[in-house]
Amino acid sequence: MAKTPKTKARALAALNDPGAGSTSSACFGIILNINGTLVPVSTVDLANAKANGVEFTLQNPVDLGKLDAFRGWVNSTFKVSIPDASALPSPLDTVVGTIVNTEITVEKAHIKVPGSNAQGATTQYTLQVNGALPSTVQLIPGTTLLGVDGFVFGFTNEGTPSS
Repeated sequence: MAKTPKTKARALAALNDPGAGSTSSACFGIILNINGTLVPVSTVDLANAKANGVEFTLQNPVDLGKLDAFRGWVNSTFKVSIPDASALPSPLDTVVGTIVNTEITVEKAHIKVPGSNAQGATTQYTLQVNGALPSTVQLIPGTTLLGVDGFVFGFTNEGTPSS
């Protein structure tokens, strides 16, 4: 996958960071490819992690795909067979079939692990995921007036964002 302008800009910013009073510096890193979304991680991100901690924020939503793809991955990678929804009795087959065919996207992710310099600080985290159902679940049968197309799930210990 080609580098995006944002990825290049972050890489250049990391190279140009003079660090602790030095006039020049260098860094090394990797660009993780999480289901097509590029996430750069460099030595600048991890420098002095023990003392200063580590902070990571997802820059853009990451589509993880359908849960059923995870079932296939577990089977091929670990040779563990997870039963297909069709192997379950009704109505569980319908419920599980809907869940495993849900498209999952990580919308928000933030974690801040304090270093030893931040005495008494706690780890902060936020994770928000959404799932788009394969088809709308109509709440008023026979109409398209009201339906559910997915769900949102998340948790945080950082409080609610202020507007």
